[in-house]
Amino acid sequence: MRNHIFLVAQDFAPSEAFSQLGARARDRGLKFSLDLRNGKSDTPHQSLNLIDTALNANNFVFGIGMSSSPELSECEISACNFAILCDIPFGFYGDTYNCHERAWFAPFREKCAFFLALNEEEARKAKTVFPNAECVAVGNPLWEEFSFPETTRENVRKDLQVEWDEILVLAPGSKSAGINIANWTALLSALYLIKGSKFKVRIALHPGDVTPHEIYKEFMQWSPVNVEMTPASMKTSLFVPGADLVAEWNSSIAIEAAHQGIPVISLANPFAE
Repeated sequence: MRNHIFLVAQDFAPSEAFSQLGARARDRGLKFSLDLRNGKSDTPHQSLNLIDTALNANNFVFGIGMSSSPELSECEISACNFAILCDIPFGFYGDTYNCHERAWFAPFREKCAFFLALNEEEARKAKTVFPNAECVAVGNPLWEEFSFPETTRENVRKDLQVEWDEILVLAPGSKSAGINIANWTALLSALYLIKGSKFKVRIALHPGDVTPHEIYKEFMQWSPVNVEMTPASMKTSLFVPGADLVAEWNSSIAIEAAHQGIPVISLANPFAE
């Protein structure tokens, strides 16, 4: 049995899932080394510092996240190459839909030993492109928490100063400033055309978005409807229970809102399919 696991992830979602996995697995006597960047580009890269650990450990295995772009997957791709070079078993964790289709991980499909999928259907689809991997459904612990929000609708609306007759629209951002401004322009313009309703739009930046806040603040000055930015220090999830509508682009916040029965408009389709 391999009892030393090295988990590597760049994006926030797989990083958080791996963090929870590490905490629970240690209780079972397994050894873990973690290189989790939590969606931050300025997080120190730990993989090189832990190479000695990998080379000297017995029964070692890599668990690797699948981040959302080639540029954001550098640490994960490096881990794959290192595992192949040192003949260490490795596998992937697909934390959302269609991770198995991400082309930047295609060179590692033949060597992949296992694929941990969101559900049975995702595991079945992953098997078609990871022919030598054991593909199993493991779920996503973050998604399981979506049905149990940390706060209430009333508290969120009080904190954001939303009145009973106002419609709170939560607009989570992506990592791209271009996509964000295009989406939010369309959203704000559409809401402006709806007469007789009081809208409050609250923009929530993605934790992996490195765009200077001043750019978004300048954009918001020209909004025809009430719009503000949520505090960057607070997770977007904290605002979901108070929303009347979530308008998003291929975000896990949409899934969280759906778990809580909040309507979602996705501006991504068909572009992000």
